[in-house]
Parts: sequence; C-alpha cells; structure tokens
Amino acid sequence: NPLDWRALEALGKVHYARAVAAGDPALRRDLAGRAVRYLRQARAVAPGAQDDSAKWTLSRAYLFLGPEWSHEALGVLTSMDGGKFPEYAETLGPLLLETGDARGAEALYRSRVDALPPGNSPARAAALLGVGLALKNQNRRTEALDAILTALASGPDAETVSRAEYAHGWLFYAQGMYRESLAHYKKSLDGSTTPALPWYWIGKVNEKLKNSPAARDAYRTALRLDPGFEAAARKTSPRR
Repeated sequence: NPLDWRALEALGKVHYARAVAAGDPALRRDLAGRAVRYLRQARAVAPGAQDDSAKWTLSRAYLFLGPEWSHEALGVLTSMDGGKFPEYAETLGPLLLETGDARGAEALYRSRVDALPPGNSPARAAALLGVGLALKNQNRRTEALDAILTALASGPDAETVSRAEYAHGWLFYAQGMYRESLAHYKKSLDGSTTPALPWYWIGKVNEKLKNSPAARDAYRTALRLDPGFEAAARKTSPRR
C-alpha cells in the first residue's frame, strides 16, 4: 500500500519536530530515535520513494543520537543531490570532522566560501570558521587561528562567535595556556546552543589550574544542562 510508507514518513517527521522542540537532552535523543526508526521503515517499505526533505530529516535525527551515528547521517546526506553539497556545508562539515575527514571538511568549507558573494555576512563567517576548525583538526594551529580570527571579522552571528571562542579555548588549552583558554571558554557561553560542552571544558581548565572547587562546579553545571553527558557524570562521581 503506497500510503504505508507515507504514513511512516509522516510519523518520523512528527517525532523529529518534537525532538527539535524538546528541552531535555535525554527526551530529545529518545524522540530522535523514534524518528529514525519510522523513517528507516519508510525507506525499507518503499526504497527510493523518499524525497530530499525526508532524507534531510533522517540525517538530522541521526545527529541528535550522538556523534557515533555520524557515518549513518553522512551516508543519508550523500544520497541527496551532490551538486548541492555547498548548501549542506552546515551539516556535512561537522559530520566530516566527526568522522575524521578533516581534509574533506576543509575542502567543503572552502568551496562554501568561494560560492558565497563577496563581503561580510554570517554565512561567510560560519564557512570561514569551518575552515578554521578543519585546520585545527589537522594540527595546523597557526593557520587555524588565522581562519578563526578572519571569521570573527567577517560579520558572524552570535552562534558563530560562540563556536569561534570555543575553538580559541581549545587552541590555547592544547598549548598549555590555561588562563587564556579559560577566558575564551567563558566567552563561548554567550550564544552557545550546547552550553554543557564549554562548561565541561571550563572544568578541565580549572583542574589544570589546580582550582578544584571551580572545576567541580563547572562539571556539575555541565551535567545539569545535559544529564546524559557521561564524561561530566564521571567527573562528578563520588568515587573521584
């Protein structure tokens, strides 16, 4: 029955929409898992019938499940129109980084920069930041810092500024410059869509600075913001 796969697809999209609106990370993952199940069932019932909007929804639902699902999400995205890859840089770039293909991410973000009209804009800033993150993952730290600073000077929105400051924090942390790292991680809290992550790293930096009370408070804040954050949970375990 051709309605069967459409009904499954509709259920998947409804659960994905509920996942997007969910404030609790555990609930978001649960709803995303249901969305993935329905959308995969729809693909199994009617292979090739889904349009790009359904594939896009499935890829985003995979991302809500965690980075270990990045390969599945990337596989779905690459089944879409390959000629539109620059338009998908916001999603494909992080996936390539998470799956270890930093060179592929760099090439993708550079193609996105080249495709944009000249002049400062949030889109250009985000793409330049992507270049910087890809360079960072290749341990090309000086080039990464240059790209990140260029992104900050290119009209970024609040989220891009937050991500750039977060990357700054890591670059200083990797060089053992912990006070500078702490300042940037704190700046990254403004505009962050995932504040548990900078709070976790604020805890790690404070550990390096031998400030145990501040480290514990930061880890507890990270765990409060994301109760499913296992690394933060281990840091707040009574056995520590």
